[in-house]
Amino acid sequence: MLDLTDLSILLLFAACAAWLWRGHGIRERALALVRRHCEKVEVILLDDNVALQRLRLLRDGRGQRRLARVYGFEFTVTGEQRHIGSISMFGQHLGQIELAAHPFRVKADSDALVAESFSAKTYSNAPVAELFNPQTPTEAPPAEPLRDNAASAAAGAKIIQLSDWRQRHSGSDKLH
Repeated sequence: MLDLTDLSILLLFAACAAWLWRGHGIRERALALVRRHCEKVEVILLDDNVALQRLRLLRDGRGQRRLARVYGFEFTVTGEQRHIGSISMFGQHLGQIELAAHPFRVKADSDALVAESFSAKTYSNAPVAELFNPQTPTEAPPAEPLRDNAASAAAGAKIIQLSDWRQRHSGSDKLH
């Protein structure tokens, strides 16, 4: 016969199992959102996986603190380097997607990799339709394509070290 203690322990286990089951569904939704976002910004999601990093109290779009699941993932642009990103989920709803600073492609005359990086980009509380409908970038300045050293040497380009460039241009900031 079940007494009240056994019944409450059974209900506690059932609640934990339901919470874990729901968490798995939220993880699957986060993975789908990250896949679409990576396609939109033209990066490659590595390992096709998101992993729960922590549960946190974060502010939602209305400024109220809510419990959020923060998942981490890795992506690449060139296939050579791994970069980290994170996605925050308020239940089934997207909180924000953050990507670490990484090189990115600019749609120009050629589809060459550009040597510019941007700081961590945050997509917070934007409608999902706005996040995943590509629009032409208007803020990105035109940039020179990145070439590897062999192609640069063959084209007659001069390669300089960043420290040398900084030394030569360190006085120009003080004049303006």
